[in-house]
Amino acid sequence: MTSSRCHGRESELVGALDTETATYQRAFLEGDFDTAAIFAGEAVDLIDDVVQAAELVQRIGAAADARRPPSISATQ
Repeated sequence: MTSSRCHGRESELVGALDTETATYQRAFLEGDFDTAAIFAGEAVDLIDDVVQAAELVQRIGAAADARRPPSISATQ
């Protein structure tokens, strides 16, 4: 909902809060994400698999090593 649809209707919206909260919670539990929002940042598009934490840390370290200038050693 855009702010222009809400502006000036604050009392009406507060009055509908209980009903809309129940609607949202039901939609979330039923997987109805046309009604219930999914909050995710742009980085979600970078996820292409799910791995154990140890593997993820190794990948991050390897990526950092690959980008490290030759003048900086891994032990500094």
